[in-house]
Amino acid sequence: MPAGQLLICHIGPSLHFETLSDTRAKVLVLSAATLRPLLGERRSVSGPVDSAEVRLLVAHSDMAYETVADLGPAEVQAAHSTLIELAKAVARRRVDDAEPQLAQAAKDLAGNPTGRP
Repeated sequence: MPAGQLLICHIGPSLHFETLSDTRAKVLVLSAATLRPLLGERRSVSGPVDSAEVRLLVAHSDMAYETVADLGPAEVQAAHSTLIELAKAVARRRVDDAEPQLAQAAKDLAGNPTGRP
């Protein structure tokens, strides 16, 4: 896969990832029950990493990783649920308009690619 691309795919139970030197990858593992309805008959979805929904997913996963030790059980569940919804948005290649907070966050991030204030 070329640089600057995202791959969402359904794989079996054994997995192994490699990256080329001077590259980095972020791997998020979703349950088959979550992923299968999004992919349908396709085995994978790919696209650019600079889309608003991907930037929002990465920013949220980074924030969750950095703060999870300080979160209570309800906050961890909220962060997890948000991560799942963002992953779904990435697989659909759009933020669902029925999720107004995600839609607004994606619009805000689209105007600020770094995700930083």
